[in-house]
Amino acid sequence: MKNIKKGLVMLLLFTMFGPLINHVHATSETTSTDSEMIPDWALTLFEDTAQENKMLDRAWEDYQTAIEDYQLADLETMDPGTSYAQVLETYNPDEDIEVAEESAEDGTATISFIYRAEEGDLNPTTGIEDWAQVDFYFVNENLIYTGITTLSLAFMADGLVSTTDHSALVSDNASVDELVEVENFELNGFGQIKVDGEYAYGVGYPKESTNIGEGGLLIIQDGQVVDDSTATFEDLMAYSFSGFIYLMLVSQVDNQVFEPAP
Repeated sequence: MKNIKKGLVMLLLFTMFGPLINHVHATSETTSTDSEMIPDWALTLFEDTAQENKMLDRAWEDYQTAIEDYQLADLETMDPGTSYAQVLETYNPDEDIEVAEESAEDGTATISFIYRAEEGDLNPTTGIEDWAQVDFYFVNENLIYTGITTLSLAFMADGLVSTTDHSALVSDNASVDELVEVENFELNGFGQIKVDGEYAYGVGYPKESTNIGEGGLLIIQDGQVVDDSTATFEDLMAYSFSGFIYLMLVSQVDNQVFEPAP
């Protein structure tokens, strides 16, 4: 599964960022705090709705600590972001966390930190091992996306957001405060990019479908849901919520969805 994921990530980076590679050159070694990297509503979602997964909890703690000192490259202004080397040097999980690196000649690269419970240590609710991942994507050594996701997908038929509720979140431009109130909302993934000084976020969660279930994906800007997408359970097993959030966010850049707030 890991090889499939890596290949898809690199393909998406090449496809979506080919036009940007010639622009993002300078690399910042800044250690100043980028306070909006994790907004308050994301902290609330993780605290109140994240999947019961001890590896996701552990990854979230490391993720929060690390990205306090990271900055995303701006995909509109081409302002540089935290470097590949700085992330690799400063993200310091315990030694039992796997570090997966992938790079290509076109200047794209990824670093993933993989958290997995010991073999046979099963989650009493899902019946499978807890598993999570933190992702960092780069263009020309500059950080352009961060994401965190569960890799333990066990969609329960009686614990899925309804198709009606999913649609209402988008059609009503729901606020982030309303997400916590949605029945069966379970946060399985979170990611972010930066465009013209503004942050755009994505969240993922299990929702109803005509099959077992699928991933519901929401784009959030200025504290409101502005768009959505879905991913099949099978694709999520092969790829992850974080990867789909990345693709969903970046695909909107060319469509000019993320204009600065007035």
